[in-house]
Amino acid sequence: MPVFCEAVTAMGLEDLVVVSPDIGFGKQARNFSRRFGTSLAIAEKERSAHDERAEVLELIGEVDGCTELLVPD
Repeated sequence: MPVFCEAVTAMGLEDLVVVSPDIGFGKQARNFSRRFGTSLAIAEKERSAHDERAEVLELIGEVDGCTELLVPD
């Protein structure tokens, strides 16, 4: 996490918001957003088939006009 955060910080991204890929990763994503001093958004997704494709049902949080950083889970 420290190396990743240093690399992202060095990029100098403006209006950054951390986006969690799902609700289950929200707590860890919160750690990233605290580290960056940014807000957090969480995707609520559903897998309706067995092909591993997910559909985002809702995005919890504000991302309009922001640089979104989707943290890997």
